[in-house]
This record gives sequence, structure tokens and C-alpha cells, in this order.
Amino acid sequence: TRGSTVPSSDCIEPPREQLSDADGHPRPAQPWAGAPARRGVATLTPNPRREPSAQENRCSPGEPLNNIQQVPDGSSAPADPPPRTLIIGDSIIKHVRMSGAVTHSFPGAKVMDIAKRIPELIHNHPTVSKIIIHAGTNDTRMQQSELLKRDFIHLFNLLKSTHLCVFISGPIPTVDRGIGRFSRILSLNTWLSSVTVQHNIAFIDNFNIFWGRKHLFGPDGLHLNRQGTHTLKMSLACPRPPLPTTPPPAAPTPQPPPPTS
Repeated sequence: TRGSTVPSSDCIEPPREQLSDADGHPRPAQPWAGAPARRGVATLTPNPRREPSAQENRCSPGEPLNNIQQVPDGSSAPADPPPRTLIIGDSIIKHVRMSGAVTHSFPGAKVMDIAKRIPELIHNHPTVSKIIIHAGTNDTRMQQSELLKRDFIHLFNLLKSTHLCVFISGPIPTVDRGIGRFSRILSLNTWLSSVTVQHNIAFIDNFNIFWGRKHLFGPDGLHLNRQGTHTLKMSLACPRPPLPTTPPPAAPTPQPPPPTS
């Protein structure tokens, strides 16, 4: 089946054009609603949920990445709290804008290109506690699966050294780009879904969400259109951290039979 891992509605509250009070009267606009914004900058809206205490796990299960908000072109972002989530990837995430997060897109980038940029980006955003990486699709054109796997292992080791809560966003299948490309992306997705468990890294499975849904893609069958970008934002907005890995229980020690009388 094409089961989807799109988060449930209790994880994300879609943006609303206008809110009403208990009597049905429209509430006044928020003071930042008309603020000018700079093109390509993520808007960080105040999060109504309380901030976690220092003792709470930064990677607590089911914690959403806050509500989604698109930044209008030609506007500038209001001065809001610094981001807690860093999103890094290729051109697929270029238009992904989420509150509480900052997005850095590098069109054409491969896994090692992304890995080289991570230390500097983390240094430039010291407030982040989560990082989402979307990469690998451009590497599949090279048809060197074993090299790609080694590059991902290098990336995993680098990410684990950051002590951040790490999420790998899985590749998105192409549409009408040939069975060979599709098969390589499917193979990469299958491998990532298992190897991330071994490295205790959360995996966001996007494959079934986009598989066969041509209406989510642009004319090239590779990049997402506006609806596809919104679908990807919904997938990234409430990722699930990995389950803690525990060693299997030890086998019971055989007991000698009781002595016979």
C-alpha cells in the first residue's frame, strides 16, 4: 500500500487568514502581520507552546517544528526569536519556510557538498537544537551506490558529533524521469530507512507521500510545485525522533536439574 507518514492534524495547525473570538467576532490582526519581509528569509512566528526545560529531551517524541508560514516575496522577516531548527539540503527544499526554522538550500548539491557546509552553518546558528538534512537525489545520477552509501556514513558520523537532534529527510521519487533513476532513488530510500536506525538517527520517509502523485511536481518531474512544497513542509513539520536502541535481554542461564532423592 501507499501508506503515508504525513503528520496528523494534532501535530500541525495550518495557517489561518483570520482568527475569531468566542463570540465569533474577528480578532484584530497580530502586530507583526503586516511587517515588511526580506525575500527568501524564513519568518519565525511566536510559538504558543511553552519552551522545554533544560532537563527535557531536546529530541522529545512527536515535538512539532511549530506552525508553517510562507514568507511573501518582497517582504522582510520580523524580529522574532532565533531559530531552533536548521534545514539544509538541495534545491528540493528551496522554498520550504517554517516558523522556528531556518532553511539553507544549495541547488545541485550532493551529500558531501552538504556535509562540508554543516559545521559553518551550525556555528552561524548557535540556537538550533534540531537539524534536518535533505540530500542524495543528485548523487543518484552518478550511478555509484556504494560510494553514495560511504558518503552518507560520513555524514552520519559528522552529524552525531554535533550533539543535535538529527533527522534525515528521505529522497523524493521522480516522475517520468526514467525507470533507472526511479529505481536508484527507491533503493536509496530503502537503505536509508534501515541504516538510520543503526545510527540512531531519525528518518523522515517521503517516498510514499509523493510516489505517483504527478500533481505535486513541476513540468520537469523532479522539482516540486507549490502544492508539492506544501506537502513536503507538512512531512518535515512533525518528524519523529528515533526510538532509543537497547541491547536485547540476555538469555537466562540454564539451571541444573534438582538432585534426585
